[in-house]
Amino acid sequence: MGLQRIISTKKGIIFVFVGFLVFSWIFSGCLQIGKFPPEIKKALADSTAEYPSANNGGWDADESNAYTDDTSYASTTPNTNSTESVEYGSFGFDSLIPTGSTINSVTIELVWYMSTSASNATLRVDALVNNGVVGTQESDTTEPTSDKTTSYENDYGSWSRDDLLDGVFEVRVGAQRGGGSTGYTMYLDYVKVTVDYSALTTPTVSTQAASSVEISTATGNGNIISTGGENADKRGFVYDTSTKSLPGNVAPTSSGYAYYAEDSGSYGTGAFTKGLSSLSANVTYYIRAYAHNSAGYSYGGEVNFLTKPDSPSTINFTNICLDSLRINWIAPAGGASSYKIERCEGTGCSDFLQITSGETNVYYDDSGLSAGTTYRYRVRATNATGDSDYCAPDETTTEAASISIVVEDGSGTVSYGIVNTSQNTTSSGVDQTQTVRNNGNVAEDFDIKGQDSEDWILAGVAGDASYKHEWCTSSCDSSPIWNVMTTTYDSDYLSTNIPVDGTVSFDLKITIPTANPGTNQQTVDVFVRATQH
Repeated sequence: MGLQRIISTKKGIIFVFVGFLVFSWIFSGCLQIGKFPPEIKKALADSTAEYPSANNGGWDADESNAYTDDTSYASTTPNTNSTESVEYGSFGFDSLIPTGSTINSVTIELVWYMSTSASNATLRVDALVNNGVVGTQESDTTEPTSDKTTSYENDYGSWSRDDLLDGVFEVRVGAQRGGGSTGYTMYLDYVKVTVDYSALTTPTVSTQAASSVEISTATGNGNIISTGGENADKRGFVYDTSTKSLPGNVAPTSSGYAYYAEDSGSYGTGAFTKGLSSLSANVTYYIRAYAHNSAGYSYGGEVNFLTKPDSPSTINFTNICLDSLRINWIAPAGGASSYKIERCEGTGCSDFLQITSGETNVYYDDSGLSAGTTYRYRVRATNATGDSDYCAPDETTTEAASISIVVEDGSGTVSYGIVNTSQNTTSSGVDQTQTVRNNGNVAEDFDIKGQDSEDWILAGVAGDASYKHEWCTSSCDSSPIWNVMTTTYDSDYLSTNIPVDGTVSFDLKITIPTANPGTNQQTVDVFVRATQH
């Protein structure tokens, strides 16, 4: 706050009585106010001072009688042990001290002297506010016979500008007479009042980071560090989507910022907040706090914040396969930095788990799924501030598995020919190797089983009425490994995890019964089954 000093001077108030009264009072032993030097007159003529206490207590304040002669200026005859005084009431501080200023001190000064030394003369000086004496009273009994400057700071302690307005503030100068009969003349050159004040300034404001930032709302945070001498009557925030230079002492509408939010009231120092609404999603805003008092507007520094993105929309699915699919969505109007995708399994499910984040495309290829299974998805956008709400979820079902096997190489029929009792023979030996292909759309496992014939029973070893059937898939012509066939599938796998279009080749070996339960031609079926791996 600027420190300033205003000095207002009231030059020689002219109190004059006609000559014969003057001389009469002088010789009668009266207390007199002496005449002023002639050069004071111009200051009086130009002064706007008013002296409402005209003729107060016997003092003649009629300026029209000033300087009517050179022998006396003004006089009065106070009674013994009494005081006569005059009040100076217009110092022009109304226009000199700005509204809202803080008054630091008030000093009263006057120049005066006595016509002669006498033991009973006292100078009295008072400051008055609304006709009441305030602070200390100056009392001087030195009775100087040459110019003396008396100056003192009034210790009222609670001065305000309103106390110093014309018609409210007055200085009263009194001449007090004690006992005795000797006459005196008191000469008074001027009364000067000096006011030390700190002018009102605009508030000092700072801007803090915005908080509670969402898609279309945020909270501005500011602080009034100093009121500037008067509580603020307005405070708020200006903001825009581009940075702006520091506004001067101007209203928010002239600040260069497109938007503002404001509160009105009476605000001292301290932190304050204000909600901001109708913001655009995924947009950087630049914001300043401000406050206003009678001196005008003041703005804090500029900070910025990024609103959250809006939600993506309209999920749809493409490239749906057995174990993978592509999920697509529409980006929000304001865009986003990236996306987070969540998934759960089952129609109408709600136990979502995040499967990826940081996805910058508006699609995601999901893999490792199960065939013929329903999956539900939801997506949300994200940026440096945070996440959007989720879009409406949607679901789809992966392609169902197709299990198929075909005999691709070989006729599917093996003819062993004539085999003697207790003898065996193989399909490789008769060049009838069989090949089966995975003709489905998923990886498959192939298992195998046999059956009893019309006269023979399939068993683990050949017997009187039982035969043994075996299969081989590796090195069957050179060093085969034979596996005993049963009448159930029982995990008798030819091979496992055969890919789509993959093949398995195998040979068969039969050992006929040890006896001869029947000589008819025997036909048996061998089954190969495909299951999803």
